Order: sequence, then structure tokens, then C-alpha cells
Amino acid sequence: MDQEIRSSFTIVEGGPPEPAPRSLTLGATFFALTFLVGLWLVVSPFVFGYGMVGARLTVHVNDVLAGTVVVVLCLVGMMAPQEAPWAGPVLTVVGVWVAAASHLLTYRQESDTTPAMVNDLVVGGVIALLGGIATVLVTRR
Repeated sequence: MDQEIRSSFTIVEGGPPEPAPRSLTLGATFFALTFLVGLWLVVSPFVFGYGMVGARLTVHVNDVLAGTVVVVLCLVGMMAPQEAPWAGPVLTVVGVWVAAASHLLTYRQESDTTPAMVNDLVVGGVIALLGGIATVLVTRR
């Protein structure tokens, strides 16, 4: 009887899988935080009411596009941080672009641009910072 019970179990060589290193887990956490910031970047033009979608690239269009890129990169980074070590550096570049774009692109003229500009500077800085931290954590061996 004892022999029958033992033969019904499959023995896996090497035992249970090892847990992910702590740096990868922390890296995925920073990608998750950046994901939330990216969602805010997509919605913030509608919340603040700045810019308008048109033929030319405005800060409104830039924020929606950059926010979408951030969200997609963060999803990749959260799901497979070790297989996508490039996601963190790309997030850092996107964050710097968002901060710089507030000075390089145009806003709608009839609205107060101060809240929008401050939002883009802060959000861009946060994305760049979190992307840099995620890069360091994911690439650490």
C-alpha cells in the first residue's frame, strides 16, 4: 500500500523553484509605481483641461502618448523585469522628455498653463527618477 502511494507522486528534480531575487521584486514594485504615474499622465490633460488635440503636436497630445508609452513599458517591466532590462532606461528618457516638452511644445493660448507646466515637470521628474531606480534594481546581480 505504501508503495502505491509513493508511486503516484511525481518527483521533480531540483526541488521547488527559487524565489526571484529581492532586487527584481523591488524593481517590479518601482515599475508598478511608475505605472500609476503613467496613468495620471494620460488623464491629467483632461483633468486640467489644457491643450487640444489637433494637427500639431501639443502638450496635450504629448502627455497622452507619453503616458501610454509609460504604461506599456511598466506592464512589461512588472511582468518580466529580468527579460526587459531596457524598460527602465527607456522610462528614464521618456520622463526627461515629458519634463522638457513642457517648455518645447505649445499649450492652448486661452488657458492658464501654470498647472499644466508644473504637472509635466513633476510627473516627468518622477518618471525619470523611478525609471532610474528600477534600472538599477533590475540590472543588479
